[in-house]
Amino acid sequence: LAGGARLLLGPRYAPLRPEFAALREAAIARRGGPVQRVLVALGLTDVGGVTSRVLDRLRQRNGHLAFDVVLGSEAPSLPGLTRVAAHDPRVMLHIDAQDMARLTLEADVAFGAGGSTTWERCALGLPSVLLVLAENQRPAARALADRDAALVVDAADPDFAAAFDRAAVRLLNDTATRTRLTAAS
Repeated sequence: LAGGARLLLGPRYAPLRPEFAALREAAIARRGGPVQRVLVALGLTDVGGVTSRVLDRLRQRNGHLAFDVVLGSEAPSLPGLTRVAAHDPRVMLHIDAQDMARLTLEADVAFGAGGSTTWERCALGLPSVLLVLAENQRPAARALADRDAALVVDAADPDFAAAFDRAAVRLLNDTATRTRLTAAS
């Protein structure tokens, strides 16, 4: 390469903060148990209010789960989600979260966007449904699905609700699937 530049490509060089690498062994060791805590992190701006749609679908069918919901202080859906959290003790909002490594470590499964937090979830072996929310997320989502490292649902799919429900049921109820996702991550 010109000027002696060196390309650092592939999963060995994922751009992660050091706290994720530091928690990797502990995270992998705690995976495999029953699902009790769910991380919902679909982007700080919550494009199209997808966080509310996802959380509503999950809350309706899973009364025993706790939900850590991450979004930004400028997300248009924040007022509605704040009302939900005020009335449902299972829902904890994390606004402009600075402790994503801890939240990812403590979660048993995640529903996350296909952006940079994908690599954080993979680094900590967190079994996930990855929601494709933007065109630029498609190649990474396809690669992860091909490697059985995430269940992938496209938010633009006309049959989104049914596809999401199938993936959620599989993630939440199938221990073998979660084990496979963790190993492939």
